[in-house]
Amino acid sequence: MYVNPFRSDDALETLSFPGREKEHKALSAALVSGRHLALTAPRGFGAVRVVEKTAADRKLPAVTVRVQKAVSTQTFAALIVQAVLQSVESRSFSRLLAHFRVMPEITLQLAPERLSVTFPATSDGTVLLEDAVRLIDAAGREKPGLTVIFDGFAEVLLFGKAATEKLSSKLSKLRHAVCVFCVHSQALTADLFTKPKGPFYSLADVVALKSPARKDSVVCLAKLLSPVAGEDARKTAQELFNITHGHPHYTRILGAALFDQLSLYGRTLQDGALEAAVAEVVSGHDMNYLVLWTSLSLTDRRVIRDTALFGRPVNDGSSPTSTTYSALSKLMRSGDITKTDEAFELADPFFRRWVLAFTS
Repeated sequence: MYVNPFRSDDALETLSFPGREKEHKALSAALVSGRHLALTAPRGFGAVRVVEKTAADRKLPAVTVRVQKAVSTQTFAALIVQAVLQSVESRSFSRLLAHFRVMPEITLQLAPERLSVTFPATSDGTVLLEDAVRLIDAAGREKPGLTVIFDGFAEVLLFGKAATEKLSSKLSKLRHAVCVFCVHSQALTADLFTKPKGPFYSLADVVALKSPARKDSVVCLAKLLSPVAGEDARKTAQELFNITHGHPHYTRILGAALFDQLSLYGRTLQDGALEAAVAEVVSGHDMNYLVLWTSLSLTDRRVIRDTALFGRPVNDGSSPTSTTYSALSKLMRSGDITKTDEAFELADPFFRRWVLAFTS
């Protein structure tokens, strides 16, 4: 009985880095340049892991703020404070928080070691954000090279114009820390950082994280599959890569199902192990995909179906061309559709297969 390596805790890290040496060097140079970065990558692409590893390799202190966890400006400010305080010694807390107009409530749990920060729900969120960003700068003075990674940064738009403007203003004045803003779509990154009317225009240099290189990814996958794929390990790895294009999250999911097909059920690549693994993954997400599908407008459904079939929307006369491309633009901003050099494609390769089967 073999242990499935795709189900291990470090599987995503293993699958996130093959062939990214050039990007790793570019990020390394950027982190010490003092300029903020807007890092574009699809969800589950390994952007945060790549930045964290780059910072660790340069021996730079780094903390991550999961913006998606926030349900208000108050909780967003608390997440920033929580992440930053975890990078400094507890004896520094009172001094670093001295400028706060509303003091946070801090709870320290020792086993496992964890810090919890909250603010009163009635507090002024914009004031809290202003003080939280000042805390980043103060911590950066104590921890030179401090890198603050904002995962899912586009979520800040949900907090409203006033909070967004305040955040942009204060972030632009940071002098002792570097921020990395991770955004899941290129279109949304452009709206935020490169368009003159964007709320964070010119705040950060934009960098797009590419897929792990095919050659290096195949070598990595073949090594993970070799205990159960034997001489077919490389070919099996190539076929797996052809479906996921090296996307770490989807590669891990399909790799785990494929490993089980090869080890537990005795299938081989020749007798349909990969097809069975794909079918297992798609079936396992059937309800999630159905919920997503039923939440879409008819135009969105048509654009997604056409993208799955043809790699682009097809204007069949059922709605104006402007409506079709407005829907495409929206789906690109949400990260459901991505654009490659050749065509448009659904970000989730398993959702694509579900759509093709469901609409046939």
